[in-house]
Amino acid sequence: MDLQAAKDKEVELGTAFGAVNYEFAYNNMDYSDFVLRIKVLSTSVEDEEQLHVVLGCAENENSSCGEENDLCDLANGNLKRKTCCNKGEEPEIQSVATLHANSLLLSAHSPFFRKLFTNGMRESKQREATLCVTASEGAAVMDLLRYIYSGRVQANTGNELLNVIEAAEKFGAIYCIKYCVRLLLISPMTIKLAMMVMRLPVTVLQNDAVRPLAQAAILLLIEYFKDFKRNNQEALTLPLEGVKALLVSDLLEVESEDEVYDFVMAWARAHYVNVEERVTVMANSLLHLIRFPMMTIGKLRDLQREKDIEHSIISHFVSEAFVYKAELLHRQKQMAKLETQTRRFIDRAYKKIPIRVIEFDKPYRHYILYLSMKRKACTLLPLPGQLASENFDLEYGTFYLICQRVVGLQQEMFRLDVRVQSLNSLTYKLECKFAARSKAMRLDFYNLHTTTHAYKDGESGTGLSDPYKTYWSSFVAESSPYFIDDVLSLRIEIVHV
Repeated sequence: MDLQAAKDKEVELGTAFGAVNYEFAYNNMDYSDFVLRIKVLSTSVEDEEQLHVVLGCAENENSSCGEENDLCDLANGNLKRKTCCNKGEEPEIQSVATLHANSLLLSAHSPFFRKLFTNGMRESKQREATLCVTASEGAAVMDLLRYIYSGRVQANTGNELLNVIEAAEKFGAIYCIKYCVRLLLISPMTIKLAMMVMRLPVTVLQNDAVRPLAQAAILLLIEYFKDFKRNNQEALTLPLEGVKALLVSDLLEVESEDEVYDFVMAWARAHYVNVEERVTVMANSLLHLIRFPMMTIGKLRDLQREKDIEHSIISHFVSEAFVYKAELLHRQKQMAKLETQTRRFIDRAYKKIPIRVIEFDKPYRHYILYLSMKRKACTLLPLPGQLASENFDLEYGTFYLICQRVVGLQQEMFRLDVRVQSLNSLTYKLECKFAARSKAMRLDFYNLHTTTHAYKDGESGTGLSDPYKTYWSSFVAESSPYFIDDVLSLRIEIVHV
């Protein structure tokens, strides 16, 4: 359904429910008790931000905008006595519209006008008021005034409706906001519209009436941009609020949290050339949404040498990540339950399986790797298919694990390989001890297999085929003894021999 069809449907619903239409009184002297002048000012971006706060003034017939007049300042919800613009700095007036208006009708729809008529014009006995608006909001304000009388707007595009919503939010016109939001929700949500929604000011996005629209935009953006690599260039054009919405989501399909950090840094460099401004935005809005505890050890070590962010800032997140990785599993779960706002202790839909590596020096130098796989991840594997773990660094080089669904001589089976990414020497002879948990031994790991392999740089590595000695269908079934609370737990001990 397009916007025009949505507007027609709204009109039908309004008529059906007996909505009152005062369009006959719009700009009609017979039904009006004051004159509202709308001055559209040509301003720079800097001036525009100031004029968004000072939206209007009640003025005498011979007064000018540069004089001291009663101005309506909605910053704190109060009327204050201010100057619209200093003499010598008065912006160019693009146009002036005069509207005969009814104070009762405007007050019923807008706290702004209610304060103006009760606290401002009533005391001065004035029957005229001037509203100073910027060129970017002039059409939206006029559309808002038309809505107050007719219950409809003339805006015909998503961008125009969003401008009306932004103007209505400044005037506190909640019914107009709800009307425009309904129109946008009835019509199809597109990526272009979703990105425009997320560019609305934070105060507008946090308005209760706008939240359903913001939520619809966020869901579409997450679905479209959940794979950063597929839509990388488009993702870099997202507004700040859009990026924040993505970072909060658990549904991002990334190889690891390392990829999330790299994207955020690329986005920040593209949007904030000034280093100080970039650091401020990262520190205040983005870093706490990156799940540092889910990053690889190698990436966390590299971040300690990050030059774009102050060491004191990044070291806090890196230290927290190392503390989390060193905690026992039950403590990690407690930390995740306590931190629900940023969700930084919760896994996303990582394409690479996170692993935990513990290094021991005594009684001999060895490493223990812990790998957990969800049943759903296994059942979704094609035939043949595989899932790789994140890379992990040992003394001997960089390795990773491969979990596979393969076809053996007579049946489908599960295979686990320890593969080499790069070695620090030409060859290393390593012993790998594979162990697993089962429902019969919930707390302890039982040995599956031990193998020794001479790793060479560029070689795929050793593996363990069909460790559970069962058919694939039985292995992943609900009754399978190998999944505890739908999680498969594996342990690999690696020793240099």
